[in-house]
Amino acid sequence: MRKTGPERRNLSAAAASVNITPAVGCLMAGYGARDKCSGAVEDELWAKVLVLDDSETRAAIVAADLIALPRALADRLRGDIERRAGVQASNCFVCASHTHFGPVVEDAYYLGGGLDGRPDAEWLEVLVRKVGGAAEMAAGRLAPARVGAGSATAGHLAYNRRTLRADGKVEMSWTLPPLETGLAFGPKDPQVGVVKIESKSGEPIAVLLNFACHAVCGGVDFYAISADYPGHAVRIVEERRSGKCLFLPGAGGNIVPLERGGRSRRRIGEALGAAALSILDFIPTHSTARLRAATVPFDLPLKKLPSLAEANEQVESLRQKARAAPDGKAVFDPSELLRARHLRHLAERFGGRESYRAETTALAIGDAVLVGLPGEVLCEMGMAIKSAFSADSCFVASLVNDCPGYIPNDLAYEQGGYEPEWTPFARGSEGAIVAAGVEAARAALGRW
Repeated sequence: MRKTGPERRNLSAAAASVNITPAVGCLMAGYGARDKCSGAVEDELWAKVLVLDDSETRAAIVAADLIALPRALADRLRGDIERRAGVQASNCFVCASHTHFGPVVEDAYYLGGGLDGRPDAEWLEVLVRKVGGAAEMAAGRLAPARVGAGSATAGHLAYNRRTLRADGKVEMSWTLPPLETGLAFGPKDPQVGVVKIESKSGEPIAVLLNFACHAVCGGVDFYAISADYPGHAVRIVEERRSGKCLFLPGAGGNIVPLERGGRSRRRIGEALGAAALSILDFIPTHSTARLRAATVPFDLPLKKLPSLAEANEQVESLRQKARAAPDGKAVFDPSELLRARHLRHLAERFGGRESYRAETTALAIGDAVLVGLPGEVLCEMGMAIKSAFSADSCFVASLVNDCPGYIPNDLAYEQGGYEPEWTPFARGSEGAIVAAGVEAARAALGRW
């Protein structure tokens, strides 16, 4: 028997933003090649909070210009939002843009140059208080609102870095490869999801902008803090339409920008913002809407990992090998030591377990549903979840409420490449996360 969906009620909404840019001199997340701290700020980092209420349910969406929000930090944020804005922690949808030009938010074992990799505890405390404060501000000025959703396409701005050789194996293409290489491109998700929230008189309150692509355009300065292309995308939407624009990264664990370096982050970001603007004014809105959150826990199977003692022994063995080199340099590929340190990190975090308990959170807003997945999810799984729903009503976001690592599809393990090598998760993760995402979306929409 099919149950009816949640009742449509009058919707209220408000949004607020807060500057979360750390001081110059912070450790930066995203690249193992970094061996010193930040030295400049190219553009500032922001956290934006949208609070929605229909008198029965109150929910919050947080979008922060950070590489990720590990579960412990996400839980702190959700707890403070619950305390200060009256939003149940389970109704909080907290995600990061995945910029690789922001501060570390958890231990960054991969940094070189003798950097300890530990995040700034004082800055993290300020981050939690600022985001909670933004949620409190938004909750304090809730006003009647209208909501609608639609989508555009911007597939020309990105590509799948897991390019395929003739033998079916992956050759990672970190930058766009020349056509003469003969490499075949994997799938990508071209959808630009847009959720529009406005006042009853039509004044902009917020726009949710969803797109699947790594925030790794970069610029001239490798050590300059930046929100990367998502920062430019939301800026152009806010400049043209006012209100707040929140960027929600799609399932883009294997998707990267078409261009890198120079002015690429501005070019990619403004083109993405323009795609959203091209449909924004034509999205119809409604004052009565469903508002409902649903969370589905599930298990991700883990690889068989070494014990922490074994992993430590391997790291120390490689360090001794490097120190014994006559010229003071390693006589092996430096990435060998980085891989060993990564394996030690996985052993410390996941060792001794067969699975990792994760969760997916879905939020129905009117006829649209946002599906939040943990970790860096490859695009194939995001598109599989969307395929179960109307093309313009289901939007998938990654790095929501947790970031345990890459989550590859099953075929990736056969093809090889970076993501299946570095993930802690084993085959079978694809089925688990897709099933949980579809179940959560159906529950939020009230469909069984």
